Formats: sequence, structure tokens, C-alpha cells
Amino acid sequence: MTDYFNLLDFPRKPFLDAAEVKARFSELAEPNHPDRVHQSDEATRKSATDCYAELNTACQRLADTRSRLKHLIELETGESPSDIGQVPAHISDLFFKVGLVFHQVDQVIKTRDDKASPMVRVDWMGRAMGQVDALRDLQENLKEDLEQLDHRCRQLSESWSAGDSKSSQALAHLYRDYSYLNKWLGQAREKQLQLTL
Repeated sequence: MTDYFNLLDFPRKPFLDAAEVKARFSELAEPNHPDRVHQSDEATRKSATDCYAELNTACQRLADTRSRLKHLIELETGESPSDIGQVPAHISDLFFKVGLVFHQVDQVIKTRDDKASPMVRVDWMGRAMGQVDALRDLQENLKEDLEQLDHRCRQLSESWSAGDSKSSQALAHLYRDYSYLNKWLGQAREKQLQLTL
């Protein structure tokens, strides 16, 4: 398995600044950019393209927090982490709130095709706009929760000790929480789009 931290010359830590990762990628990838080697022989072009692709993959994996945590877990344990596990109380409580909003949105979406008369359409639009507001509020709450996770990630990075079971457990919990929140945020955006189309 390629160590993307090593490839981009970063320490193996849970937190990295995304802008720094992208800047490092640009710096390392620039000599291998396809536009710079397009007149070279085929072997040089292939080598440069392969190098550029691997650096790009490294950038994508390390710039995104959830992907970076997953990669770090894989490097530390030799296994891909599971998104499934014991759900902590704070995530369980949020799950019920998210589920309620999604259920209400789904009910409104389900009735969209029944809006034959103008009066029914006006009523549906009012209900749909109320659910769009509920989805916006939910997305703001999820973003705030993600900011708190970012803070926890920075704290873990400051005390990070590779191979330490306590650090590894904290890393796995962070990965799990990011997985839930990112999934729900994506679903909320998708449902908002369904309501507005």
C-alpha cells in the first residue's frame, strides 16, 4: 500500500491543512504535469503521467479529512476501517433528528405527483418550502458538528502517537463520526435538490 503521507512528505497525523496539501501537490506534480511532457518520448510521458496520477490520488486522499483518517487507519492497522460499529449516544440522538427531517421531506416528495389542481399545487409548494428550510437548518447543524470534529481532529493530531492503542481508538471514533455526518450532509443536499426540482 502506498503511503500517501510519505509521498507528499507529510507526517502521519490525523490533521493536515487541506490548502497545504494542495500546495504540496502542485509543487511536486508540476514537473510531471502532462502539459510539460507532451513532446517527450512515450516512456517519459507514461512515467510522468503515472507519477502525476499517484500524486493526484495522494492529494485527494490527504486533503479530505475522512479519506485521510481512513488512510491513516489503513497504514496503522493494515486493514480498512469499518463504518459500522457501536453507535455512540451523541450520534444516535442526531440519527433520530436526521431521520425525522428526512421522513417529513420524503412524505412531501411522495405527494408531489398528486398536485393536479392549482390549489393542491400551491399547498404542496408551501409544504415543500417549509421542508427546504428544515433541510437548510439540518445542514447548518451538521456543518457545526463537522467543525467540532475538525477541532477534535486537531487535538488528536497534537497528541498523536503512532501505535498507541488510545490514539488508534480515538482515530477510529473520529473516522466513524465523520462517516455519519458526511453521509447525512450529502443526503440532506440531495433531498433539498429533489424538493426544488
